[in-house]
Amino acid sequence: MMDTVENNKALTLRYFYSWQKGDFDALRSSLSDEVEFDLNGNKIAGADTFVEICKNGIKWKKVTLLDAIFDTNKAALIYDGITGKGGEVRVGEIITITNGKIVKAVAAIVGEA
Repeated sequence: MMDTVENNKALTLRYFYSWQKGDFDALRSSLSDEVEFDLNGNKIAGADTFVEICKNGIKWKKVTLLDAIFDTNKAALIYDGITGKGGEVRVGEIITITNGKIVKAVAAIVGEA
């Protein structure tokens, strides 16, 4: 699969909205098996591990995408959220894409998760 800006935009937005809707199959299908996440320095390796963390982790009440950039092998998202506990969170996320899958994401998370 050729990584084009439009394909990567669709992939990134599928990833972004899937965890909010609890569609963990869509989340998993957007990730490379060996995906690497760096969330404020906490490293998570592997798609299955990340999906399990999402299933059991923070519950979000509201998420607002503030801005996004899409390129042929990268995407960037910045969004605000309110957690189930009422905490306000802002996330900036840089995503690397190869062969139609997310292979790496580095996120800076600020606020009360």
